[in-house]
Amino acid sequence: MSLRWLRSPEAAPTRPWWWVFAGLAAVVVLVGAQAADLPGLLERGASWWRVVVSFLSTSVLLLAWWQLGPRWRRPILTTAIWTVPLMFTFPLHSRDSYAYAATGWLVARGQDAYTVPLGEAGQAGLLVGTHWHETTSVYPALSLELFGAISRLTGGDPYWTTVALRLPSLMALAILAFVLPRLARRFAVDPGVALWAGLMVPIMTVQWVGGVHNDALMVALGVAALWAATDLGWRGWRGLIVAGVLL
Repeated sequence: MSLRWLRSPEAAPTRPWWWVFAGLAAVVVLVGAQAADLPGLLERGASWWRVVVSFLSTSVLLLAWWQLGPRWRRPILTTAIWTVPLMFTFPLHSRDSYAYAATGWLVARGQDAYTVPLGEAGQAGLLVGTHWHETTSVYPALSLELFGAISRLTGGDPYWTTVALRLPSLMALAILAFVLPRLARRFAVDPGVALWAGLMVPIMTVQWVGGVHNDALMVALGVAALWAATDLGWRGWRGLIVAGVLL
């Protein structure tokens, strides 16, 4: 079968908005398949059909990203469009967010998350993956304070805590949208390539936002630190101090 219809990364996209909405449809199908297959918040293995649908929809999303390519002029808007359906779904491909919610529940109630097992954290603790049920938190103090603040904000509700835990990931995407083009120009790289490969790529939205992984903000601040150290127009120690603070 010929693959000539696949565009080259150097070529301008054809029918770009068609691909934008094809990617959006793929995300909606991915989210809908999970919602249809889950027994509420409880953990169980995915049905065979959800595995197939998830694979196909993710493949379409990747194809849409590839077909748009680095010459597409609306990468930030496209990322936002593909992210919206992921904001209110259950955690995708991971239950890590329930561990964060359980940690926040403990912190919000004045308990020591480094000594109290996650499984003892109320309703959120019951939702933690079975392999983490007897473990304690492994995250640094600032992360614990963030989890605790979010738990207080949501009243400890596991679903709304999961939704709120996506806010740091959205902040990370916003930081990358601002920093990546500037960092790319600093090193003579096409900003379109940087945004296409570093922001619009589906792993950012599906894993960071859909999967609620808390390393998103860490990565974004690391990129911002590199930009601060190289391209703020500051000389010597000032840029390094800002980079150190971000790290």
